Amino acid sequence: MHLTELLQLPDVQVRNVELKRAFNALSEGVCIDGLEVQTIHILANLTSKLSDALDVTSATEACSLLKSEDWLIKCFSTVGFRHSHNLKYPDYKNRGVLRLEPIGRLPAGYISSQRCKDHARLGWSHNSADINYQLFLCASFNWQGGVSCIAELIRDGDSNFKELLFEAGIYKKDVIWLTKELQGIVPRQTLLELGPELRQIRLPYRSAYCAVTPVASHMLQREIHLALKAEKRHRGVIKHARAASVGDLAAATAGRVFTFRTVPKKLWMRHSLNPKQSLSDTGLLALKQLTKAEQMLLTDNNRKRLVDEWKQDVLNYIDIWIKQYDIPKELIASTLVAQFNVHLSKTKIGRELAYQPDVTRLLSQLMSKTSSDYDVSPTTQGNYQYLVLPGIKISGATALSSSYTVGIPSLMGIWGFLHAFERNTQRRTNSRTFQIESFALCLHQFVLDDRGLTREVKLDGKRLVTPAILPTRYCDFVISFVLKVRKAQLQLEPNQLISCLPNSLCQGAVHAQIDRLESFLWIDSFYSAIQAIPEKRGRWLVPDLNSSPSDVETLTLTPELLLTTVGYQLLETPTEKTGAVDDMPHAFAEPVLGNVYQRHAGADALDHEFFWKLAVLPNAFLLGTEGTEHEAASTI
Repeated sequence: MHLTELLQLPDVQVRNVELKRAFNALSEGVCIDGLEVQTIHILANLTSKLSDALDVTSATEACSLLKSEDWLIKCFSTVGFRHSHNLKYPDYKNRGVLRLEPIGRLPAGYISSQRCKDHARLGWSHNSADINYQLFLCASFNWQGGVSCIAELIRDGDSNFKELLFEAGIYKKDVIWLTKELQGIVPRQTLLELGPELRQIRLPYRSAYCAVTPVASHMLQREIHLALKAEKRHRGVIKHARAASVGDLAAATAGRVFTFRTVPKKLWMRHSLNPKQSLSDTGLLALKQLTKAEQMLLTDNNRKRLVDEWKQDVLNYIDIWIKQYDIPKELIASTLVAQFNVHLSKTKIGRELAYQPDVTRLLSQLMSKTSSDYDVSPTTQGNYQYLVLPGIKISGATALSSSYTVGIPSLMGIWGFLHAFERNTQRRTNSRTFQIESFALCLHQFVLDDRGLTREVKLDGKRLVTPAILPTRYCDFVISFVLKVRKAQLQLEPNQLISCLPNSLCQGAVHAQIDRLESFLWIDSFYSAIQAIPEKRGRWLVPDLNSSPSDVETLTLTPELLLTTVGYQLLETPTEKTGAVDDMPHAFAEPVLGNVYQRHAGADALDHEFFWKLAVLPNAFLLGTEGTEHEAASTI
């Protein structure tokens, strides 16, 4: 849009509103080519409160401001509070400025501000009383083919634009002063002293721990809001009672910031298939075809190709049958064949094949291969076992997994719960042999609730004051865990395990069901662990390996979208800072989003498809599947 279109609006009040909207944080950038002096006047007048008597296009009103030294100082004082990551979102009690960029690159499938198209536009937040003054120097517009603002053009020494400033009515001495002061504002800025309001979480880092403060990216938040304006399927809303205090983006949305709404579905369905559903008839049909292969009129090449395919189908069927019926892995092939013949005799398709000499010989050949090959990871089988933690109720957990999503809690928060469980267990048993390798989680029930605004209180001297009203969304849910644990000589009893569970998960209260203590089990196979969960309804939350969006807009087109926080990308290297928790190295980081897939589990369930594991990379902490290319450290 060109500024000319807005200037042609006949109604002054409507024109004022539309011009202010054209230069706010959500604007795509109005083109000002040829109308630079008028733009300077408009931005100057927009620093005043809109009223019936004000026409923001008035050159007389603008010149009186442009020649005021006090006014220019107020406008300049706002430039230093431009940010890349909003420290005040959603808690405006925080103070400070961040101008940082994410370190390195993320693997495919992870979403951070690096997916944004516009990396040049900064946001603003400081004092809500100055939110209008920041418009003159900080508001973005399109000029000569690029996005810029007056502060950047003055700082970069653009002589053509400086001449336009002189023409608009600014004294030359003031432009020289502004140039010098703006060049003194550093492009990269962080906090070296941390206030008590800043949230800090502990994460493994370089054989120890570091403290990380998640902060919202202005660019990503802006693109998500714009993408969801026309797309309501995945839209959620976070309301801010004092939007101007949060920053210019929240103020531009009138305190209603759009986020992804990620609520799981189909939790009434069974989370695991029963034995009959797990075994497909494909394997039995393939076995039937194998018995007739020599009688078929086929070329040798086609016969060989089909026989190989049928054998593979039969092997897959046998593999699932072994897992499903908990057949001991140490049985010899002849015993496996005998048990499989019994199974065949009980099936509609296989009963005519059971105990047939030719079929038994064929099965003996295949079973000899299966008995040695169906366990694809014998080392894993020998070193690990599965611990079932069923039916854990969580009430009042935060549904804001990040500044970009509302719905299922942060998976990083769930990882933190299990990490605390591991540390509690090690501490109470005075042993480090209890180590969680990875975890699978099944969601049985979920309720998203908007319980209004939370009024925070604190003691100021001897008075009880209410310094802030913060937006909050809560959720209640029931979840079961299957943990892959390194085998230890000592297996804890259920009452010991339940006493080691932390009391909080994602700020919600944890209620372990005492009447299900007998279901806290140690089991040797994942499928058996699945079947041991008393609650049969729900869905397993697994990484969506097929999700690899190129940008935010393509992300909104995903029909099965269930976003949550699956990691953090560092904005700086962890260093010593005043106020860091436990004097750990501290760094700011932005949340990393990932799409979570809901699925059921069968006897063919593979660990690397269901289990989450934390990878500690030089530039990020990422939850993903076992054995992925970005896995760097074995830690829970």
